[in-house]
Amino acid sequence: MKRLLLYGTILALLSLLIALPALADAPKSMARAHLEPGGAVAQGQPVKLVVDALTTNWFTEAPVFPPLELPGAIVSPPGDDATNLSEDIQGVKWFGVSRTYIVTPQAGGDIAIPPLELKLQVGQVSGLVTVHTPALKLKVKAVPRPAGAENAIGTTRLDVTQSIDRDLRALKEGDAFTRTIEISADGVQAMLLPPTPFAPVSGLAVYPRAPRVQDISQERQGFLGGRRVDAATYVVQRPGRYELPGVDVQWWDIRAGKLRTASVPPLRFSAAANTGYQPPVGIPGEPLSATTARHARLDPLRLAYWAAVLLVLALAAWLLLPRLIRALGRFRAWRRQRRLAYAGSEAAAFARLRRAQRGRDRGELMGSLYAWLDRVARRAPAVLGRPAALGNAERAAGSAAFASAAEQLLSGCYGAMAGQGDAPAALGNALNEARAALAHEPARPGHRAATPLPPLNPGS
Repeated sequence: MKRLLLYGTILALLSLLIALPALADAPKSMARAHLEPGGAVAQGQPVKLVVDALTTNWFTEAPVFPPLELPGAIVSPPGDDATNLSEDIQGVKWFGVSRTYIVTPQAGGDIAIPPLELKLQVGQVSGLVTVHTPALKLKVKAVPRPAGAENAIGTTRLDVTQSIDRDLRALKEGDAFTRTIEISADGVQAMLLPPTPFAPVSGLAVYPRAPRVQDISQERQGFLGGRRVDAATYVVQRPGRYELPGVDVQWWDIRAGKLRTASVPPLRFSAAANTGYQPPVGIPGEPLSATTARHARLDPLRLAYWAAVLLVLALAAWLLLPRLIRALGRFRAWRRQRRLAYAGSEAAAFARLRRAQRGRDRGELMGSLYAWLDRVARRAPAVLGRPAALGNAERAAGSAAFASAAEQLLSGCYGAMAGQGDAPAALGNALNEARAALAHEPARPGHRAATPLPPLNPGS
């Protein structure tokens, strides 16, 4: 028993020694994460969560970074930009990709960041490799704020600017201008910046534009801040003096611990009368509400008009449909009769004869020739006989070329020269001449068609 245990131990050690080089050469993968800054931060201060995906080999596809949601914080997912990594860790070369989440805490206290699961596709490894980041904790300092500053944006800088696209000193009725308000802040995601309201002003039509929201980042510095641009176009509808309200944005200075206000002044201007101005039909005096616009689209008179049109069309279709069906049936019957008439005509037989002549099959050509002569004989039975005889056709055609080609075809099919000569080609050259003579040959009264057969009772 002891000897068996000894042998088993030796085999296990040998197997381990053999497998060690392979294990050492197998690709390794890992994920890591850290916060920037790493210490405690103030409420509303953005924090970078940097996540790295690493391997000792290479990635066959870009690593998949999962979405992240944290209670008490707003998380912005990584953007399209990523940083490539190349590091030496304990003498081993590692390669990877780094991406950054932006975490903005909304309240004081500790925020637990759970491990993130990353799916990696590593070269020389079959299937997906799953790695996890370590769990992290974000400490947020609860900074007391005065009343009214609880929801103010926390940042180190926030600016508000205003621009106008034209000179307002010479405005008159019918003129338009665009007012643009831009808000930018350091370390604040663009989606957290407040929108600018454009309140209605009597005498002006206001048409807000869609906002432009953009996070600002640089390749080496990463996320820097956000920018929001709101704009509206104003159309002067009557002369007078006007004032557009100013814009005030409160923000919390996290360095100084103070509530500050960024603002732009009100916009004041005058508009002169324009005697030749008439408001365009498509622009109402004031913006329509949702209910008014819906009622304008559902005009009862217009609905009644289109209902009457549809009713007339339905009635006309109900009255005309049986006639159309009968007319279609008559047309199909007429077309079918035309096809049948053509199939039994001289023209169709001559077309089949031409196809047989081009096919150069003597047997088919002989059958097509007699079929054509039968069609011709319907118009001139006294000339060709019924059924048509080839000899009569040769005499009636009056074409030496046709007679020679026909005799050559007969000899090639049934005579001693069967299979020799080029009877199809010779016949093809003479067919048009023979058709011109035979297809238009009038029946001559008193003329008896010759027949190649002698009378049955010559003595009677």
